[in-house]
Amino acid sequence: MRRGAVIACGGGGIPVLVDEHQQISGVEAVIDKDLASALLAEQLGADLLLIPTGVEQVAINFGKPDQRWLDTLSLAEAHELITQNQFGAGSMLPKVEAIMRFVTHSRSNGGHGKGLITSPEAIKRALDHKTGTWITQ
Repeated sequence: MRRGAVIACGGGGIPVLVDEHQQISGVEAVIDKDLASALLAEQLGADLLLIPTGVEQVAINFGKPDQRWLDTLSLAEAHELITQNQFGAGSMLPKVEAIMRFVTHSRSNGGHGKGLITSPEAIKRALDHKTGTWITQ
């Protein structure tokens, strides 16, 4: 039997600072939904961080003739691909980095956290390991 919960974090909102007089003022900033999701998953002690996106799997050489879809990535492999600039800063990079953070935090606290990136339409198949990109220790 599968147990689980759906937890979602959205981007947006108004970032604020509280000054020494406890006054709140808005500031220019971006609330990254992927990082917010990773932080929430860490705090909850989740076993899985699933980040939906526009494609079923993470790819290297995305959009090029030698594009290759990835079924799995270790933290070390993900780090190496980041150093090779394989992931777009405004698209796949924050997703991979958020899951890397979550998996690292989970493992350092005795957990078995893993991450999954896939499209919303493919979530069920991805959870059955038929598609998606799994990121693990």
